[in-house]
Amino acid sequence: VIWSTDVDGRKPADGLAFSAPAVTGQGVNERIVMGGADARAHIYDMSGKELFRLPLQKNCDSGAVTLASGLVILGDTQGVLYAIDAQVGKIVWKFILSSPVTGIPLAVGADVVVQTTDNTLYRINHQGEKVWSFTSQQGGLSLYLSASPMLHDGHLYALLSNGDAISLDAA
Repeated sequence: VIWSTDVDGRKPADGLAFSAPAVTGQGVNERIVMGGADARAHIYDMSGKELFRLPLQKNCDSGAVTLASGLVILGDTQGVLYAIDAQVGKIVWKFILSSPVTGIPLAVGADVVVQTTDNTLYRINHQGEKVWSFTSQQGGLSLYLSASPMLHDGHLYALLSNGDAISLDAA
């Protein structure tokens, strides 16, 4: 073990949280960003020192992804998507989604694509503006978790909670 830290003070009987971290920056400016069950985004340097805690509206069960701009994108369980500048410890923009993101956001060019728990996919540009969205029919009773979309040859592929697999033109 190189280093270890208790991200959000969760106790053994507390609810699950599945946030996956992302890395941004270079050299001495590299940062690890992850969401916590404490409704905060946590930013660490590569030695494990916490640099910033940013308040989110709700806890985070979303993975994180780093865009080409260096912004880190993650979502909370309220359905809010956040763009974080980890160098200065600031939320740059927020985008309200139709439901939570519980998978890992996907970087597509300079933009991000997220899949929400209600079978909606969104493409959001690096300035926090919606490029497009696609909504499929709701699934039946399902787990709270949702899959993450993938990109191949300009097409997005997603598995939805209603059992459908879809392919979309990423543009």
